Amino acid sequence: MPTSHTWPTNRIHDEGVWYAWFFLANREIRAAKAAGGWYEGLHQGIAVDTG
Repeated sequence: MPTSHTWPTNRIHDEGVWYAWFFLANREIRAAKAAGGWYEGLHQGIAVDTG
């Protein structure tokens, strides 16, 4: 179990890494959409777990 001194630091680090990857992926997706035809040959779908 993490101590009270390491838990906030680890959480901040993990969230920072998550937001960095999200930002990079979002930038790539926007660039692909702006280029046009990004969805050609792909199928969109939704998956739902109703428990």
